[in-house]
Amino acid sequence: MPRVAGLIRDGLDWSGLTGRGVFAGVSAATFAVFLGAVALPPFALAEALAWLLTALLTVPWMGHARRRLRDMGWTGWLMLLLILPVLNIALLGALLLIKGKAGAMPGQPRRFGLILACLVALVPASRIVLHPFDIPAGSMKPTLLPGDYLLTARWTGEAARGDIAVFTHLVTGQIYIKRIAALPGDSVQMREGRVVLNGQDVAQQDEGNWSEPLGPSGRNASLPRCANRDAVTTRRCDKALAGEQFPGEAQPHRVLNIMTGPMDDTPVLDVPKGHLVMLGDNRDNSLDSRVSPSAGGLGFVPVNTLLARPIVVLRWGDGIRSVR
Repeated sequence: MPRVAGLIRDGLDWSGLTGRGVFAGVSAATFAVFLGAVALPPFALAEALAWLLTALLTVPWMGHARRRLRDMGWTGWLMLLLILPVLNIALLGALLLIKGKAGAMPGQPRRFGLILACLVALVPASRIVLHPFDIPAGSMKPTLLPGDYLLTARWTGEAARGDIAVFTHLVTGQIYIKRIAALPGDSVQMREGRVVLNGQDVAQQDEGNWSEPLGPSGRNASLPRCANRDAVTTRRCDKALAGEQFPGEAQPHRVLNIMTGPMDDTPVLDVPKGHLVMLGDNRDNSLDSRVSPSAGGLGFVPVNTLLARPIVVLRWGDGIRSVR
């Protein structure tokens, strides 16, 4: 422990020098913790602790990088390259391989450098409450599209109808994202493709058609399902679009309809205590609470499996947009 404390203390004292062996050890420890955080389930306690430790190690690690650069006879300002992709790999290689320069002089600590290291440390620290997800398939079209990059915040507060939630499948442990349609104590069913909640039809307004290119999408590069029969010749895939608004929802969200199918009509489901009913916005292309877990669906989703709420969506070429 004294050795570890000394390494951390040295990393915070940027006026000294660090050799190859010490920097290799500090880097190995920092990246081991980082890789462990990446591998752990999102928003688990162990993951939060791993990201916190990564953040705490980042500042002394960058300090040792600065000391190592001075040991090589280079300017410590080159540590700025550590935050740039590709260039940081080249710099790390130099820091680990090039011998120290005889007679290298330690530099004076710079407040700006320490502030920069603290700002970099905020990135892994933010993962305690924030988490990125990518959208692999089209069950939430048109709200979320395959390839969208979603930034989410740790789930807090009460669930509400109309909320989009990231959660884990109770059986498989896989991560899903759907919209909350019914709360504990509600009765819900699908009737002719529309949601009936506590005996009342959920408000729905026809908004014409929604169209997308007919081409592979999602991780499986599958073709989307279409309502129009001429999709192959026109290379356009059309679906009926409607605005839907659950009781208590601030504004409508959009849902898609492709065809009349077996999931358009379901029995009445009485939502048990501590559970939710989750639906995909792409109603005819979503394995959700209308399907039992034994058949590959979700069934009732326990509230305690909710992980996160989406904040914004980033899609290359389209910029940043809000989630609704």
